[in-house]
Amino acid sequence: MWTSSQDLGYMSITAHYINVEFNYKKKTISFAEVKYPHTGYVIEEEIVRCLTEWGIRGKLFTLTLDNASIVLMHVRS
Repeated sequence: MWTSSQDLGYMSITAHYINVEFNYKKKTISFAEVKYPHTGYVIEEEIVRCLTEWGIRGKLFTLTLDNASIVLMHVRS
């Protein structure tokens, strides 16, 4: 998650996976503006929306995030 020079918040989500031929792949599946305030709940909503849109919500194995305090607080709860 980062903020533009216009004070707009953006979040990118990249999926890493193994295809049926067992080749490692990665794909940016979301690059979205995230509305202020950038709370853990708002970030969670965007992640769930993206995973649902791609039909992979039930296939999530792990999640890697930066160490922003609001994200860490929400993930731990």
